[in-house]
Amino acid sequence: MLNAVELAQYVESAKQFYGALEELETALGATRFLAGDFVTEADAALYVTLVRFDLLYSRYLGPVKYRVQDLKNVSDYLKDLYQIPAFAHHTDFAAIIRQGRIEGEEDGFRASTHYDLALPKIDWDAQWKVSTERAYLSSDPTHPIYLGNNRRFDIDPTWYDLGAESPKKEEKETPPSCGCCCG
Repeated sequence: MLNAVELAQYVESAKQFYGALEELETALGATRFLAGDFVTEADAALYVTLVRFDLLYSRYLGPVKYRVQDLKNVSDYLKDLYQIPAFAHHTDFAAIIRQGRIEGEEDGFRASTHYDLALPKIDWDAQWKVSTERAYLSSDPTHPIYLGNNRRFDIDPTWYDLGAESPKKEEKETPPSCGCCCG
């Protein structure tokens, strides 16, 4: 849509984009992640794009049909991924919002839109940590591999807190056979 030169191109691109979001909304109503029970590279790639849509991309699109957060399954899917520490630790909402600023814009710039005034003040981390209740979409929702810090079947929530290390088996350290660090 951003590359459209004429209105007809924009309208066609918008139809395709929102059509794809609507298909995604339907698909995510039946499956936890794109390929089923496990997070794949496709989930990571889609997350990177969609996490930026409401905060950044929509700023340049003009009127939008709806926001990603208006699509319950898509929004909950993104929040479900955010519950995974690797996603949360590498999602910087403030940096995403700052990307919308044009270089040199600070000189004589007066904030006037919700992108400049409201978005930077919202606690996005707290909003994205809310329970999504999507664990039931897994084939075995009580299996520990499917659980995160917001799952209703949480067994031990202490290690799921963001910033915590995954539990590790207690293993005896064995020195590398050659004595170097290559192990």
